Amino acid sequence: MKRYSKILVILLSVFAGFLSDNYSQTSSVEKNCFSSEEIAFDAASLPRNYKGNDLSLIITEIKRRESFTKTAFETNPQFRERIEREKSKSLIAELNYNSIFAFQIKDTNFQYNADKKAMKAELKLNSVFNWSPICQDKKGHSIVTPRQNLFAYLPIKNTLFTEPVDLSFKVEFEIEIEKAKKTKPILRTLLLTQLHAENGMHFSKGRYYTNSVLKISIQEIWIYDVVTGEIFVKKDSGDIAKLIKEKEDEHKEKRKRKVSKANSFYKNGQFKKAISELRKVLSSDPMNAEVYLLLGKIHFQRGEFEQTVSSLKTALFWDNNLIDAHIILGKIYLNKNNCGWAKTYLISALGIDNKNQEAIVLQKQVEKCNQ
Repeated sequence: MKRYSKILVILLSVFAGFLSDNYSQTSSVEKNCFSSEEIAFDAASLPRNYKGNDLSLIITEIKRRESFTKTAFETNPQFRERIEREKSKSLIAELNYNSIFAFQIKDTNFQYNADKKAMKAELKLNSVFNWSPICQDKKGHSIVTPRQNLFAYLPIKNTLFTEPVDLSFKVEFEIEIEKAKKTKPILRTLLLTQLHAENGMHFSKGRYYTNSVLKISIQEIWIYDVVTGEIFVKKDSGDIAKLIKEKEDEHKEKRKRKVSKANSFYKNGQFKKAISELRKVLSSDPMNAEVYLLLGKIHFQRGEFEQTVSSLKTALFWDNNLIDAHIILGKIYLNKNNCGWAKTYLISALGIDNKNQEAIVLQKQVEKCNQ
């Protein structure tokens, strides 16, 4: 019995040693898999097996800071001071809120053209991109593979995309055939980003995602060999801005065509079809003043005066120079014998164009109001 007990103790010791070694090895890989240092824009190459920064760790740390609550033994000034003190600390090692973060992403298709000796990369960059770099231990077992949706606020000015925006970013670079054979499977895309703070907050509930999402702005896009760290392509903010401008113009043109189509329906008295087209525009451009103006005109023609006022006031909120909106509102308030508001909207209309015939007719009517 004692003999078996000794054998069992030895086996348990060996197994415990194996677990300890394996845990130590895995922890080391986890620690070294992602970088905790800030990337430099002028870097000539990257470290071997570079995976970028650990997004899940950054998210966890920011969530921790933004979940602070005031204790019963803290004054308001003490609580605010504690929050500021925590936010001034680095997020990971030397990385803080103002650092440049590097995230390796998956959504890139690489195709090689042997005749041209050129590698073509097509990066599908949405307003939401998938982050899931694979880190492996020495035995090839995958570890540290969090799956997160990272909401990327693309640097688009004066445009609000309420749905993911598909951007196809194409890049070509020369590479010899033999090198391309070895490199193609291990090419990766790296996004250099900055955290985007809005009203002091870095997290919010996404409209299309129930989990917390991190807002960022993309500064540069790199394509590199993940094993050797060789960088093949760097696309800076100018290239990205040009791509986004093209997509922005494309969206504007699509919206313009839909509004024009809705306007044709309106003129033909097909109000339901017009409203249907206008709702499609609002789903991707909820601040379109022209759409609200046309909705107001439709409601006015149908005698729906409350909806007319609501739509036209919204239109004027986004663009106060819509003379038709001022005139129609003036007419509505005149019919209600509300001379004060009728005069207010009349003055606004004449301020935009004092030769407008409808405004001149309205002026004569307003002058007779309360006489």
